[in-house]
Amino acid sequence: MTAKLKQHEPKKTFSRDIRRFPFPHRSCIASERRQASSQAGAYKLTYDLPAIYRTDNHFTYLTDDNLHQFLSGDLNVERLDHMYPFLVLAGRRMAARPLHRQLMMGRPVVVVEQADLHLTWNDSGVLIKPFPPYLFDSQTWSQHMCIDSELYKQACGFIRSYTWLISGENDFNIAMNLDHGMTLLPRGVTWPIWVQFVRDFVRETNTVGLDCFHRRYNHGELRLRNLNWIYRIWPPRWQLKYILRGYYFGFHTYQSYFRRNFAWLIAVFAYVSVMLAAMQLGISTNRLQSSATFQSLSYGVAAAATIIPVILAAYVLVLLMLLVGSNLFSTFQNINEHRREAGARDRIKEDFT
Repeated sequence: MTAKLKQHEPKKTFSRDIRRFPFPHRSCIASERRQASSQAGAYKLTYDLPAIYRTDNHFTYLTDDNLHQFLSGDLNVERLDHMYPFLVLAGRRMAARPLHRQLMMGRPVVVVEQADLHLTWNDSGVLIKPFPPYLFDSQTWSQHMCIDSELYKQACGFIRSYTWLISGENDFNIAMNLDHGMTLLPRGVTWPIWVQFVRDFVRETNTVGLDCFHRRYNHGELRLRNLNWIYRIWPPRWQLKYILRGYYFGFHTYQSYFRRNFAWLIAVFAYVSVMLAAMQLGISTNRLQSSATFQSLSYGVAAAATIIPVILAAYVLVLLMLLVGSNLFSTFQNINEHRREAGARDRIKEDFT
């Protein structure tokens, strides 16, 4: 069920020389489409936008009820900004590798919609958010980006990441021909148009400097595994769910979670088994049988091999209970939020009746 959202107040603005329009109007594809379509009276900006959008608490709202709120959420990299002092542990301060290079490194493109997962990678591939059509539109920039300093920097930084990813025509062809008919750039964008767009954007932003880019985009690709550990150690708030789930919880069953995170236990048990077998063989020899040092070492290893599995089993059991408890708490919390939302809607209806 969708609901209306209160109007979002833009954040504090900044000097006009920074929030200038970041490219000439001739580069704005959506503006040209609006002008052509407006003559027929059929064009509307929300045509290029999803009908609804989802917030962090999983409520859905109509996009055209609050476009600024949608844009702020769609380009939000607040979590990465919080971890910025430690991002160097997840990725170097350098331009991201182009798409053809990602494929050479065995990283297939995985399409995501979250901006804070854009240009992160794991064993599945490199996660990339498709280029939103509204970033081609001059009216969207003038009415939203140019009056909100944080949104402006996030938008410019996102475009900057695409100048890294699509630097050659082969990169462009990869972006327009993904699996399942998906594309990274809006359909209708051609290679000459993209080249002109990037050329104008780079020239305009070079006159301003790095101040027009969000600092997350000082880094290229970020490794998700490292982000998970950083987020657990340096969460935005000290809550159990952040420590358990990390930055990106990519598991949908408890079985897959424990299989991925505790597969190393099999190697540990195999190594300990080999050690115990070797010590048992060694203690049967005359030379080692009379060695007090070897006897002490064998005693310590045997005791550790007995105690450590019990400790590890208890750890896994406690972790499982914490995961189940955290999921139950989130479920009840979500139920209460929906009840409050429903109550607020009922009060609004009563005010109008």
